[in-house]
Amino acid sequence: MVALGLIGALLIGSAFATGRVWSFVTAITDKNPFETVVQAVDPPAGSVAWKLDHGQEVNLLLLGYGGAENDAPYLTDSMLVITIDPVTKRVVETSVPRDLWVQIQAWPQGQHHDHWGKINEAYEDGLGQDPTKLARYQGRDGGGYLAEDTVSAVTGIKFDGYMGV
Repeated sequence: MVALGLIGALLIGSAFATGRVWSFVTAITDKNPFETVVQAVDPPAGSVAWKLDHGQEVNLLLLGYGGAENDAPYLTDSMLVITIDPVTKRVVETSVPRDLWVQIQAWPQGQHHDHWGKINEAYEDGLGQDPTKLARYQGRDGGGYLAEDTVSAVTGIKFDGYMGV
């Protein structure tokens, strides 16, 4: 019973303190405190959030792969191109056919120069450990960057980011 009374007192005290702070910030700034915080944090120039805030179109590549429990865990059997236009407030979602036959250019000219495969292989090719690949397609984001560049070569769309799940 005493613990319940202490918790109640703590909640009432917290609400009172929050109200006082809210009143103080509002009196000083003549603005809602949440507005003040949001206006103080501007996203980095060129980022997806910055482009949306400034009315610029954003293109994202969404990649769905099966994961470790599958025979081919990193083939992206689901590929979606998402285009967001903040001016018209429209979003376009386009599916990329996973069996589209394309040239996958993860290596310098002359090495695997003629590597062709299904477009859903690009993410997996970028994840593989191969020191002969171009530096952009190595490491944690290598697969995503290779998928972006491969889809971009087919569609002509420049991507602002990707997400693989």
